[in-house]
Amino acid sequence: WDVYEYLPPSTDQLHQTRNETLNGNEQNKSSRIGNKEIEKSKKENKMSYTERKLRERRDMYLEATNLTAPHHRLATVLLAHLSDHCAKTSNPLPLYVGWEKVLEAGMMPMERTLSTSLYVLSLDEGKESDRSDKGDRD
Repeated sequence: WDVYEYLPPSTDQLHQTRNETLNGNEQNKSSRIGNKEIEKSKKENKMSYTERKLRERRDMYLEATNLTAPHHRLATVLLAHLSDHCAKTSNPLPLYVGWEKVLEAGMMPMERTLSTSLYVLSLDEGKESDRSDKGDRD
């Protein structure tokens, strides 16, 4: 695959395309629109590869499910509550489903949510090693 297919157009390409397609008064009117596109492109260039891919995933998910951006933010907050609940109850099983939804929906959870999730999932790892140790003794 070609990596350039996934990169946003450079600022020079945006200027060239805009200048080729516009003339006279239309150029003045749409230069503001072109500047917005350039600013958006610059912002996207500052995002990491992971952030861009998560944003693309989020947009596809919202389109496929007909949800809105506020719904998506609410789901991210609910994931934080789920992580907290799993930590309080020392039950990591719901987080396995929650993590799949994070990946599916392109969510960007807060750092606190990620660290809580890792803690809870590490509890399950400890239980698995205890079970394998008991099986070895039998």
